[in-house]
Amino acid sequence: MKNITIIALFLVLFSSNLFAQNNAIQSMKVSSKENGTVIEVFSEKNIPLENVSAWYSNDWFYLTFFDSSIDFENGQDFLKGDIKDIEIQNNDESGQIAVKLAKNIESFDILDSSRLTTSFLLRYSQEASKKIISKNVDDEDIEIASSSWKPSGSNMLPILGAIIALSDISNPNTFVLGSITALLHFVLKL
Repeated sequence: MKNITIIALFLVLFSSNLFAQNNAIQSMKVSSKENGTVIEVFSEKNIPLENVSAWYSNDWFYLTFFDSSIDFENGQDFLKGDIKDIEIQNNDESGQIAVKLAKNIESFDILDSSRLTTSFLLRYSQEASKKIISKNVDDEDIEIASSSWKPSGSNMLPILGAIIALSDISNPNTFVLGSITALLHFVLKL
């Protein structure tokens, strides 16, 4: 009976260390811009990219860190710009940060860092950015400056030479022909 108690105690202690989280997320920084938001997460140790997952649904963006816990509890410190709400949850296997955004995101990237920072780049819809730009600039306000340069055969030779040279760069004859065509422009100018 005494051996069974010792074995049970050993298993409980061993299993609690086996499932303990090895890293702690200590803080985060949020920067909002017109075209998106950058979220930087700072941890005790480097978080391997395979231990990070993220996804978004409706207005919420979810960051999950496997084998890590979130050590700060007050997400309200980060409510600025396009961030409307933050929820933090620690589970047995992971820590999760849910960020509610004011704008819908179109895509995101996770930047793997060799330092103790993992960055998330959230891009807003390009259609929204286009609308902002179109409100600021009317087509009538844009003037195309006319210049004295008129396309002629000799002015187009460098462009034609580059096109020929790059069309089959692995063929030395094509490259030489394109180079000679481009240089012909300068010979004709003399």
